[in-house]
Amino acid sequence: MSAKYDFNIHFQENLLAMMARNKDFIYQFREVLKPEYFEKIVHSDLCKLILNLTDSYGQLPTPEMLKEEVANKDLQLDLEVYEKEIDKIYSINYNVESKYTCELLIKFAKHQAMKSAILESAKLLEQDKYEQIEQLVRDAIRVGENLEHIGIKYFDNPEKRLTNHESEVTGRIRTMIKGLDDKIGGGLGPGELGVVLGFKGRGKTAFLIWLTRGAIFQGKKVVYYTLEMSESHIAIRLDSALSGYGTGNLSEYSKEVAERLKWICQLFKGDLIIKQYPTKSATVATLESHLEMLSGSDFVPDLIIVDYADELKSSRYYEADWQEQKQIYAELRGLAVKRKIPVWTASQIIRSAKNKSIVDLEHVAYSFPKLASADIVLSLSQTEEERERGEMRIFVAHQRHNPSYGSVNVSADWSKMMIRERSNES
Repeated sequence: MSAKYDFNIHFQENLLAMMARNKDFIYQFREVLKPEYFEKIVHSDLCKLILNLTDSYGQLPTPEMLKEEVANKDLQLDLEVYEKEIDKIYSINYNVESKYTCELLIKFAKHQAMKSAILESAKLLEQDKYEQIEQLVRDAIRVGENLEHIGIKYFDNPEKRLTNHESEVTGRIRTMIKGLDDKIGGGLGPGELGVVLGFKGRGKTAFLIWLTRGAIFQGKKVVYYTLEMSESHIAIRLDSALSGYGTGNLSEYSKEVAERLKWICQLFKGDLIIKQYPTKSATVATLESHLEMLSGSDFVPDLIIVDYADELKSSRYYEADWQEQKQIYAELRGLAVKRKIPVWTASQIIRSAKNKSIVDLEHVAYSFPKLASADIVLSLSQTEEERERGEMRIFVAHQRHNPSYGSVNVSADWSKMMIRERSNES
């Protein structure tokens, strides 16, 4: 049976005492020292004042400073109540070095966050806002999860660090277009978000299909989330991409296609789940729930495809579309980082860029703040004449960790979901 902890008022007074008298304690646990976690108004107000004064002056407030601040504020309780509590927290004996105390603080913060989430969920339940409820609970569960990691100690064991870096490079999932992989450091890596830009009907989904195909040939497990097309339509396109038969010939050569798919599965050991959600019905939290369900059946993906992120729903309400889109992309990258999995998605460009020879970030629908979360941004650039010839440029529009840009010229046969690099690369 799990232990039951007593986060009583005495415990909360001890936390305030540590905050008021130990700056290292504040810096280490700032993430979980929140005024709303304290149950008494006087403790909540003092927590806020201690944090504000420490931030403003870079040092802990003295009892006199704290009392002066209280006297100058229009607070809910009488001045005497605050002064009495200030005297108390500066006289309490505490042991901040105790590992047990630190562990208990994290449990306290998680407990209070979960309690708040449950109370808030009751209101949301009446409004049928299930996605927001799920997000509240997830946020509460994550409270304090990053506190134990202080960061990389740069000069400690550089050999190991460099070996790990080499491992990260080799762990990237290639696009299977050599010229492009050379430009983006070998592909998309764990914890990274890649975005493909393109005009409606100009190959965004087909390119995501190509990336899925490439991952399977690299022996990877892929989850493909489709928010526009049905699961069966995506499956048909993948049938064509993996087998080499055109989408119009799949029925005629169904036996040959099936045999080839079995052979690919046995030889490369890759795997694929295709999951559809109705447009604007799923949030990133919805995808996380599905991934949790898959992990219960021992399916842990190496790559996630979201076709496409603009059709996800934000976990929070925003009046402006660009704010909602920015939040969605930030959450999607958060998913990639949390699970240490690369995530590819796509976004639509504005109508005026339809026949541009090079599509850049300025041509993105809803402006480009949402792309601030992306590690790699590619654009599918194609004039009308090039479209008729089956030619296209894949332009590297942005890279977080690499200054390299430029484009790769390719031939695209969307009847077979195939992309071939052309020799005249720029």
